[in-house]
Amino acid sequence: MKFAIFTKTFRDDLRRFLKLLSSVEEFNVERIPYYISVPSADRQLFLDAIGSRQVHVLTDEEILGSKLTQSWKGQQLVKLQVWRTGFADAWFWFESDSYFIRNFTVADFIRNDGSVALPASRSSHVLDTHWESILAYIDDPSAFSLATAAEMGCPPALSLRAIPAFQRVADALRKPSHDTRLLRIARFFGRTGCPLHYLPGAIWTRTSLSSFEEQVLAPFGMSYEDLLRFSPWEGVWIGEWEVACGMRGRHAIESPLLHISSDKTIHRARAAGLTESRLAARYLGIQLAARHQLLESLDET
Repeated sequence: MKFAIFTKTFRDDLRRFLKLLSSVEEFNVERIPYYISVPSADRQLFLDAIGSRQVHVLTDEEILGSKLTQSWKGQQLVKLQVWRTGFADAWFWFESDSYFIRNFTVADFIRNDGSVALPASRSSHVLDTHWESILAYIDDPSAFSLATAAEMGCPPALSLRAIPAFQRVADALRKPSHDTRLLRIARFFGRTGCPLHYLPGAIWTRTSLSSFEEQVLAPFGMSYEDLLRFSPWEGVWIGEWEVACGMRGRHAIESPLLHISSDKTIHRARAAGLTESRLAARYLGIQLAARHQLLESLDET
């Protein structure tokens, strides 16, 4: 199986990306191929910054076949369609405000029997909002338990319904909360079990993305844009699809990344002695929230 790692980025994230790249060089001990996608207008900027380091640079335009306005939704469209380039059979994607804190290999993502990991946790891996539970998990992995098939609550057979044509108008009028829109995805697939978290970071396969297009989008004449207007979380759409398909060729794991979304939480972690080396007992790396933070790492440098 051809495995890779992938990041969608652009010029505003160049400094953060270079920090990420340094961590990839340090901890990617098997030299798993690293692909990034950037706008064609940013390609030379990134090539100059990368220099001779081993990074494969794709452009958003070659992936989508058209120009792209840089936005949250636009980034998701690139991630959802990069599989068409044939760059990998399976890949781990992460944002450019992430960085690794310990060694990782293909074995962290693919078992000897070929089963590909799927981050699908009953617990949220966001330090800001789940401080106590994450500290417990760091010291004892049994503090988090993966959901059983029964707890996931999938229907015996897929029975999908098209998104109502009036939904976009209704959402514009009612302005449903993010949480309300997020819950729609499990219901779309008829799943009634416990909430599952598929981010930060995700491990996708070419099979899952191609089958999603063939069995979810095509029958209803929908596009990815339609789905993201209905509920804008690409990682959750594909995660729920894998669960709805019975996790064929997949096995559930806890998130490989810990998300920290505020400088306040980083200061709290530093004061409590929560270091990257301690987090490395359970996590491969950390994802930040660059748009809301000035600090660029957990450990003081």
